[in-house]
Amino acid sequence: MLLAVLGRSPSSPPAVPGPVESMRLLLAGWTEQAPDDGMRFWRAADGAVLSLAASSGELLVAASEADLQRSARLLAESGGAGLIEVDRMSPSPGPMVRLVYKRLQGRAYIYTGMLIIAGEEDILAWTIVDGEGPETGVREAAITAELMGSGQLTLEEYQRSWAQDPYDPAYGGVDRRALRFLSDDERYDARFPQHPLSRVRRVLHALPGSVAGRFWASTLAAIVPGGWAYQPGSRSYDERPSRIFITVNMPPISMEPKGPSPVIIGSVLGSVPMWC
Repeated sequence: MLLAVLGRSPSSPPAVPGPVESMRLLLAGWTEQAPDDGMRFWRAADGAVLSLAASSGELLVAASEADLQRSARLLAESGGAGLIEVDRMSPSPGPMVRLVYKRLQGRAYIYTGMLIIAGEEDILAWTIVDGEGPETGVREAAITAELMGSGQLTLEEYQRSWAQDPYDPAYGGVDRRALRFLSDDERYDARFPQHPLSRVRRVLHALPGSVAGRFWASTLAAIVPGGWAYQPGSRSYDERPSRIFITVNMPPISMEPKGPSPVIIGSVLGSVPMWC
C-alpha cells in the first residue's frame, strides 16, 4: 500500500539521478559539503562557495544583447548588487551565459559569478560567491593611482565614470559604490590573481571543461551552427553531420546566502528570451 502511494512497486527500477545529483565537479581544491533543498555545495580553502541548482523551464527564442544585459542587471539589482559583466560564452558546447556582479557588505565587496547552462529539459545554474577579507581596496587603489599618474584618468573623470554600469552609464538603480569600477576590468586580473573577482572569473572560465555527468553529456551533444560539435574533454570543435539547436531564457536567481533558489529559476523573467 505504501509503495502504491509513493507511485512505485517492488519491481520498479532505481530512480535515475537528476542533473544536479549526477554532476561531478573535476576542479581541484573544492570540497563538497552537505546538500540542501535540492542544491549541492562545494567550499574552497579560501572560503569561496560554489553551488549548483537545477530547474525545469520553458525554452524560449533568442534575445538581443540589450535584453540580456537588462535581465542580468535586474538580477543583480534584486539583491542590491551592481552588474560587472554578462556575456554568452563562446565557443561553448551549448547555450551558456556567464555573469558577474558585486555587492558591498560592510567595507568589503562580495563577488558573485554565475554560469547558466541549458539542456534539452533542464537549466543548470552554477554560482560562485567569493569576497574580500580584512584587506580591502588594494586593487582599486593601485589602478586609480596608475591611471591618474599616467594621465589616463583625471579627477573629473574619476568622479564621473569610475563607478558605473558597464552597459548603461546613466543607470542608478543601486548604491553607486556597488557599480562596476574601472579596476574591475578583466585585464587587471592577471596582476591581482588572488583578488576575489579574479578568482570568480577563473572558476567561471574553468567550469565548462571541469564538470562531468549525464546532463553535461547531453548538453555537449548540442551542435552549433555550421555542423560543428563540441567534443567532451576538448575545447575545440569537430565536424559532424547532425545539427541540434537549443534555446533558453535566462533564469532569475534569488540572492540567498547559499546561492540561487532552484524553486524560482526561470519563473520571474520568463518573458525575456536570451539565446538561440
